[in-house]
This record gives sequence, structure tokens and C-alpha cells, in this order.
Amino acid sequence: YIYSLQEHSSMVDVFELIKDAKGIRLEWRQGVKIIPQSDDASLYWADEVRLSCPVPNVDGTYPRYMFASTRGLATGTKGWVAVFLLDKTGLVVSQGRNADHELGDSLCLWQTPTSGGWANAIEPAPTLLGGSNAKHQYAVLTDSEVGQVRMLRLDVRNPSHPQTVSINEVATLDLG
Repeated sequence: YIYSLQEHSSMVDVFELIKDAKGIRLEWRQGVKIIPQSDDASLYWADEVRLSCPVPNVDGTYPRYMFASTRGLATGTKGWVAVFLLDKTGLVVSQGRNADHELGDSLCLWQTPTSGGWANAIEPAPTLLGGSNAKHQYAVLTDSEVGQVRMLRLDVRNPSHPQTVSINEVATLDLG
């Protein structure tokens, strides 16, 4: 799959790469919003979409989560980090919520302390810290508005239920 972030709609589109007798083509499979359903996308610029490190699961080893971030267009508009559960093929797992639910298909949303400035980019750690049974995944988030890098921790409350997660800021580095 190819994950394409739409900067002005704050949506991630998931495309499947198809190779058949017609050649190679992309087919759209899913679209997910990375800001609260009630927010106006014109207030944001989407920033990054990244996959977590591969994690051993009962049905194989694969990236379990997709992280996506957006930044506010104005200083007073705080950005967002959204986390989505992936299945073993790479598709976003629907959370079965109705269209009025604030989160949509994201597992959790975390509002950033600032707009993020020109860069509110998210990057998951390339490996699990604490071994394959770790209940946490880590990611860094840049913040050019205030010149900081934040370390975020995705807490998985119960590894047998990977949809029970929360995001916590665990460290901040001032860049000067």
C-alpha cells in the first residue's frame, strides 16, 4: 500500500499497488481524517504520515500503527497527532464508529501544545524499545514554532487488544 497525505484536507488516502495484465496501477482503498471530525480542515496543513516499526503479532510481523500529524495554519490553532490501527495487509482497521463520532477511525488523537509552526513532523522509532513484548512505541514530533522536539509514547494498555492506546508526551528537548 501507498499512504498519501493530503495537505489541505488533513486526510490520508490508502492506495493499493496492483500489478496485472493491464500493467501496474494504483487503486484507492481507504481515506481517513487525521483531525477531529468536527474541525475545519482549512485551519490546518497536514504534515506527515508514517508507519510504526514492525511488531510480532499472532498473524505475523508487520507495522501495527500508522501515525499522522498536522499543524495549525495560525499560531493559535494547535496541531494534531492521530494514530490508526493497521491490519496485517496494511489497511486501516475500522473502529466501527458512526460518522458523528469525534475520532472517526483513529484510535486516538493527541493535540499538540502549539501549532507546530512550519514543521509538526512525526517520526516513529525504527525499533521497539524494550524488546518485542514492549507495551510502548515511541515517536518524535518536531515543533518549529517554539524550537522543540517532543518524544511521544504510544501506550498500548493491553497487547492482546492493540486498539486500547493513548499518547503521552514523555520528554521535550529545546533546540535553542
